[in-house]
Amino acid sequence: MTTTTGTAYRIDHDTDSDRASDGISRYSAYVRQNAGKFSWAFEERDAVEFAAVAFEIASSPIMSPGYVLDHPRILATRLSS
Repeated sequence: MTTTTGTAYRIDHDTDSDRASDGISRYSAYVRQNAGKFSWAFEERDAVEFAAVAFEIASSPIMSPGYVLDHPRILATRLSS
């Protein structure tokens, strides 16, 4: 489901919980599976890197459908810190 409001990105809580194998959250399961990606951010206490990893995990292609959805007018997203 995509959004047609003026919001560039939104979190799709409903799909996340509806499709969760634990009945709570698909995103939390993906974070646990990809916990190693956060290690550098924790060691360096780098909030930007932490946010970039969290966004990467929440977005397609890691999560499909993504936990974070973009507005249809957004053609691409590039993460950089």
